Amino acid sequence: MRHAEASLAQWVIQGGRGLVVVVNKMDLLSGRENAHLRSLVMRAVPEEIQKLLPQVTGVPVVFVSALEGKGRGALMHNVNESHRRWCARLCTARLNRWLAKVMSRHPRRGDKGYGAKVRYITQVKAQSPTFVVFVSGAGKIDDTELRFFTSSLHMCNRKLTQDLALVIWMQHHV
Repeated sequence: MRHAEASLAQWVIQGGRGLVVVVNKMDLLSGRENAHLRSLVMRAVPEEIQKLLPQVTGVPVVFVSALEGKGRGALMHNVNESHRRWCARLCTARLNRWLAKVMSRHPRRGDKGYGAKVRYITQVKAQSPTFVVFVSGAGKIDDTELRFFTSSLHMCNRKLTQDLALVIWMQHHV
């Protein structure tokens, strides 16, 4: 992947949009004589994308041949699925059950009588999925904990968040 393509992918992810990577000219790798090379390309591209974009997982990769018209159906299916996930909302009850599990497995220092205490979470925006964690107390949730919440939310809801960058904010609850 060239620098311009990697920059474009970063820009899409930072904008909170769904990403579908399209690899064209697969017709050049057709036939038995290119079968090994084709399989190497089909393995290497998703690995390269995961290295370049570690903040998202499961970015769909579609291999097409514009010349032969192959792969259009798979491309449109992946674009529609990405858009569906981008527009999806997670209900507050489900989010708070997830938060309770996370907090029971990884208790915070603030839960022992000082600092910020996590109260609840809600999704405030679907398109470009954005969540707010409400906390009480004098302290703050640091960036490490917000990144932990983000990765944990990705792991728990892979089908809905696989190719999207999630945004989680902290809000003090009085």
